[in-house]
Amino acid sequence: MKSDIFKKAFQKFDEEKSKQEIKQEDSYFTEIRKSIAETEEENGFISLHIINNDYSPLQDRNKIKWLFDVQRLFSIQLPKMPREYVTRIVFDRTHTNLIIHKKDKGIIAGICYRLFKEQGFAEIVFCAVMADEQVKGYGTHMMNHLKDYMVGKLGIYHLLTYADEFAIGYFIKQDFITEFALPASKYKGYIKDYQGATLMYCQLHPKLIYIKSKQIYHNMRRIYTLALKEAFPNYGMQFGGLKPLFDKNGGQPLSLKQIPGTEILSNIEDLKKAEEEHEKYQQTGETLQKNFRLILQKLKEDKNSWPFKKNFLKRISRFRKVPDYKNIINFPIDLSIITQKLKDGFYTCVRSYVYCRLKTFIF
Repeated sequence: MKSDIFKKAFQKFDEEKSKQEIKQEDSYFTEIRKSIAETEEENGFISLHIINNDYSPLQDRNKIKWLFDVQRLFSIQLPKMPREYVTRIVFDRTHTNLIIHKKDKGIIAGICYRLFKEQGFAEIVFCAVMADEQVKGYGTHMMNHLKDYMVGKLGIYHLLTYADEFAIGYFIKQDFITEFALPASKYKGYIKDYQGATLMYCQLHPKLIYIKSKQIYHNMRRIYTLALKEAFPNYGMQFGGLKPLFDKNGGQPLSLKQIPGTEILSNIEDLKKAEEEHEKYQQTGETLQKNFRLILQKLKEDKNSWPFKKNFLKRISRFRKVPDYKNIINFPIDLSIITQKLKDGFYTCVRSYVYCRLKTFIF
């Protein structure tokens, strides 16, 4: 059943995609808003590069300059890291740097990582974006490129990093968590521990293109919506509200049949059972109220009930022979009070009604 629903949803999605029937009023069909980073890469304003120091005297001078630039970026944006340590890591041949270069500005963002090929993971050592270039999507864009590079070029499906209190939020947005699918034996003793930092982990999917993840998630939401509409034809339909229905019904409770849209609810059978139980309870309640009224009438008609009739409590307080009546009787009550409570619907079960009878004559 579920497979048929999603099969039809995929068919409708393919039809919509092929016909390019974009409806502006439907939020799922509006154009996906791209980040500044995505737009700038498409227009050639920024470019991404993988660089590292191979210790060769014949290295490209421009690459050496970029290494110095990214080292300076990390030192400025990560002030808690000693400058000498940052320099040693950036220029170490076992570490690699993914950088974002912007026209007329130079290096504006970078990620420094170390690959542990045999252990099957990579450690992100540094990650930073220039202060005046933050909140433009460069951090996410750079991380998505790194993930695609890890999966597509290196065959690596696990990323680890130590994040301080200021970086945890960023890494959570990049799908890093603190629960590991990688055995501890794979990484313990290989990566450097940092005091006051949290070790975080990200597992990469071999078939997901991360740079296109926004479009993929967008399509998934659309397919899910189509599946909902396939399973529930009234999904998303707005009804006129219940007030007019209540008014039309004289203010009385509405049955399920009177409420539009309930027929397609997944738990409609449970609701029907609950409604049937409620109706039985209502019928039982009406019978109880009728019996309560009969009992009360019999009590009032009894010649010995005269002391407990109307205003008994007010009168008893004036009796000189029993001045401490209220001190002895903890819960004084008379038939007039019971009559009013019965009218107010106070008694919903036999126990509460019998209890009041006992309070009248015993307590």
